[in-house]
Amino acid sequence: MQNELVGFDKTVLTCAFFTTARRKYKMKLNFSLDKLELYLDDDILLAADQLISIQHAQSLIEIEKNLFLLRTTEGGDAIETEVQLSGSKVKMATCECQAYQENNICSHIGAALLLLLEKKKIQAETKKAAPPKQTESHTEGGTKLTIPNILKRIEPNLLIEFIANYARSDKQFALALKTRFASDLSAGSIQDHYKTLIDNTLRTVKNPKGRITPKGWQQVFTMLDELRQKAESFFKAGELNSCFELLKVTLPLIHRLMRAYDSPKAKLERRQIQLTEILRGFDGLLVSPELSQNLWDFVLVEYTQNVRHDYSSRLFDWLLKHADNSSQIEGLLQTLDTQINMCRQFVDIRDRLITQKVQLLHKIGRIEEASALILSASSSPDVLLTAIQNTFNSGDYDLAKSLCENGLKVFKRNAAATQTLEEWLLTIAENEADTEGVIFYAEKRLLATFNYTFYDKLQQLNLPTDKRQAIIKAIENQSYRIEKRDLLAAIYLEEKQLDKLTQMIVEMQSLELLRRYGVALYELDGANKGESVVDLHKKVMYEYLYTHLGRPPAQRIRQVLESQISQNGMALAERLKKELKKDFPERYSLNEELEDMMEEIERRATLIR
Repeated sequence: MQNELVGFDKTVLTCAFFTTARRKYKMKLNFSLDKLELYLDDDILLAADQLISIQHAQSLIEIEKNLFLLRTTEGGDAIETEVQLSGSKVKMATCECQAYQENNICSHIGAALLLLLEKKKIQAETKKAAPPKQTESHTEGGTKLTIPNILKRIEPNLLIEFIANYARSDKQFALALKTRFASDLSAGSIQDHYKTLIDNTLRTVKNPKGRITPKGWQQVFTMLDELRQKAESFFKAGELNSCFELLKVTLPLIHRLMRAYDSPKAKLERRQIQLTEILRGFDGLLVSPELSQNLWDFVLVEYTQNVRHDYSSRLFDWLLKHADNSSQIEGLLQTLDTQINMCRQFVDIRDRLITQKVQLLHKIGRIEEASALILSASSSPDVLLTAIQNTFNSGDYDLAKSLCENGLKVFKRNAAATQTLEEWLLTIAENEADTEGVIFYAEKRLLATFNYTFYDKLQQLNLPTDKRQAIIKAIENQSYRIEKRDLLAAIYLEEKQLDKLTQMIVEMQSLELLRRYGVALYELDGANKGESVVDLHKKVMYEYLYTHLGRPPAQRIRQVLESQISQNGMALAERLKKELKKDFPERYSLNEELEDMMEEIERRATLIR
């Protein structure tokens, strides 16, 4: 099921407004929420779990009956996702993100569905735990056929016999029964009971060649989910030692399954992350020194065994947070050194390990050692950039600046790294109020990117006129790019160099620049009552209409006028409309577009009134 989104009706796309004002496209769905794993791709579910666990998923609210809204943040941007249910079935889903626009599915929808599934489970558990309503029986003597009535009246030995027979005929039920009650057996430890359960289950799901069958994997996943639920119940009941004993069995099992068999890794990784979240739940709880040390030892072993997987980063974050004494710190440093040496041929893994060692060195104040490690051992700028971020956050701007400058030498052939390092140097200069540094790096980035933000930074320094003119001259001398055109137009307007802006518009015959700056030029042309700006528009628009025929150019002219009206340029738009109708009476499509535009404006005005 890697390439097919089973359960999606791809022939039906419904265009409709949800609660937001802008238009969205809803993908019609039709599957039960509790069958989510069968209908969504493993990678989507894994990414969705990560969204929830790193708390990018802010809130899930019911905005209308059975219509749910999930708000997430990524890189500071807010993303809204909407899901519609019908009972327990998923009917519609939509999202604002780019992935959804391209693929009709995304991790945000996956996160919303997982949160809804969890919400439904909690509601079911709450309903189950609630005391039964006291209602009169509809049958004589209270013998209505209900489960509570049956359990009250059935002989215990008959119930036991039924459960035994049912467990023999239904493997899923047998597995759930063993998982639920394994910890209640008096002989042996919890760990031993669950190890026995796991070993017995794995024996039954393998084929003669020792491989787990597809149906067998479903049993394995059922077992893992039952074990997780049992661990969660231990945790909620405050039985932290029992919870930890169960995690000690289950997490290594997943690692074993991923290494030993040709396994569906995404589904295993998702369950691995869920169990790690239980482990993180121990944070902030009062635990005995013995349990605290046992937790540390276990996580360190798990980290070491999984160091080549991305999952290890979660374990390292836990270790970094809890490394409190010199013995733990030195042990973790030794582990990192050993793993860096073992993974020296695997560049990505080695760089990740170096980044982790740098983080640990920063935590214990060995900053110079961290810097030397970065510049001597790393082949990736990611390690350096992480160190710069940490150093900057700690307020050590001199060291952050030194790392940036050395990084520019090491990664001088890497354009992306050079850009980021120069922008870091600009940020450091701003924080140190280093005017010369700000001018140097802002100008450097301005000429490299043509991004007006950097010109704005220079403006805020109140540079002398000759310096500003020199910067503008340097931009003008660069090779032509659309970004250069847009930057110069914005600068000319800001600097009131209107002759240059007008000349650029005429030379480039740019309707786009007219659309952006026509109204501003019109307002600044008070002495001539806007005549020269109207002439400028006519010069560019007429030339465009002379060389382009049909409906599309008429629509393009309409777009320019509509944009000007939206910028409070109604007076300019009306004058241009009058001139266009007078000078192009034979252009039917142009006149039709202009009339339709004015009628639409009038309709909007009537609605407002």
